[in-house]
Amino acid sequence: MEAKTSPDKTHCHSHSISLLIFLTIFYDDSTVEQVFVSRKGGVGMEKVTYEFEKGNDEVVRARVCDFGGHKRADIRVYFQGKDGDWHPTKKGISISTELVGDLKLAVTKLEEAVN
Repeated sequence: MEAKTSPDKTHCHSHSISLLIFLTIFYDDSTVEQVFVSRKGGVGMEKVTYEFEKGNDEVVRARVCDFGGHKRADIRVYFQGKDGDWHPTKKGISISTELVGDLKLAVTKLEEAVN
């Protein structure tokens, strides 16, 4: 397990949060967890559950965010900055975890329509 700490910004609930502490943990099975403490003292967690390349130095990440006791499912486009780190864009969706089943059904219907 490899871990690093660095000041960073993340998007959870579709808005940015300035961070004081940011810890990223990379596991052998390719899962990634991030734990952070905001400047206002809030503690959060995010777990990247899936990621794929979109092209042009962009990836799409599916993740679960928990900040202040509110759990969200988030699918968002990230770009690789000049600093080498991945940064979230505004392109994406953040929904309550209770709606993940509906999102799965929407993607299934989209796949059927494409095929």
